[in-house]
Amino acid sequence: MLVLDDDYYLGGPAEFMQAMYDTLRELGARDHRIFAESFGPASLRRRPDADAMAVARLEQATEAVVEFNDSAFKQPWTSEAGTLLELAEAHGLSPPYGCRDGERGACTTRLV
Repeated sequence: MLVLDDDYYLGGPAEFMQAMYDTLRELGARDHRIFAESFGPASLRRRPDADAMAVARLEQATEAVVEFNDSAFKQPWTSEAGTLLELAEAHGLSPPYGCRDGERGACTTRLV
């Protein structure tokens, strides 16, 4: 079986997230590489990998180097810097966005 070694981030209605999770697992994505943010009562029925005990859970990132493609601006980020939108604005960038509070369905900025 092909093993997909990327990270996947899911958000949305429960049925959508479950369908995407199941599809990713069928395609070979590892359970610990699928991250989900639920709003309200949504929850995933997970299927742990057979060797899940041997795989360490990745900690949430507290620092990274962020590159804004349209401006070719590259900047170190730490969790103290706030959100990526706040980081961009602090450096004079004006990326498009659809929300500031994370309300489901309102955000429009694409991450690549």
